Amino acid sequence: MLRISQRILTLIALSAALIGLPANSIAGRISGSIFDPQGQLLREAMRVEISQNMNAWTSTITLTGRYQIDADMGGYVVRCQPVDPGSWYLTLYYPNVLSEDDAEWVWIPDQGETANINFNMIRGGKFSGAITPAEGGQFNPFSIMVLCYNDPDDIWNATGRFVVADPNQYSSPILPPGGYLVRYYPIPPDPHVPLFYPDTPYPNQAEPVQVEPGAITEDIDIQLPLGGSVSGTVRGNGEPMQRSVIMAW
Repeated sequence: MLRISQRILTLIALSAALIGLPANSIAGRISGSIFDPQGQLLREAMRVEISQNMNAWTSTITLTGRYQIDADMGGYVVRCQPVDPGSWYLTLYYPNVLSEDDAEWVWIPDQGETANINFNMIRGGKFSGAITPAEGGQFNPFSIMVLCYNDPDDIWNATGRFVVADPNQYSSPILPPGGYLVRYYPIPPDPHVPLFYPDTPYPNQAEPVQVEPGAITEDIDIQLPLGGSVSGTVRGNGEPMQRSVIMAW
């Protein structure tokens, strides 16, 4: 959606240039409000940023729940995020989506204002616990990846993922409220078996971990057993084949 919208906005800018409008006048403006989950103006330090390429961002910080940014005429992605790294609020892209891939481009006109580009902020939550080897001992730092899913029938597309710095006492990043199937995946060459919480390799037998706004769901613990291995040779036309992919189900 972003790529298509960007092309449309580029065509608009070219058309403006053809009829004699300045393409880079800095008289344009974007403005809006930031609301908390109760619909009230959010009076917490929030950073609103705009960008035409998702690399360079122009930003402003507001404490009142209202913002405005002056910028060149053109199409922009707009995002809002808390200034305090300890805040429970999630980063949002306009119009109130969590991913920049789902964002919509906002057009800032020459010598005009695009108003009411508002954000309805979402308070996220976390879960925490311990990941330990079933045979005893402890995992090395950064040896376990944790994946979170919303759909047990779609384990190829994780809603969120993170590598655990301390598996013996881990905490997830802030996630949107809801129930998640959580998979613990040892990073190769670690020989332990990936499992879903609480202790199954099968997503349809997993128990959702509930994430509540502004809270940490504690004691989401799991033990991962050691796995075995298979070996052999893959041949094609009687000759060993290199770079083959082996999958076991």
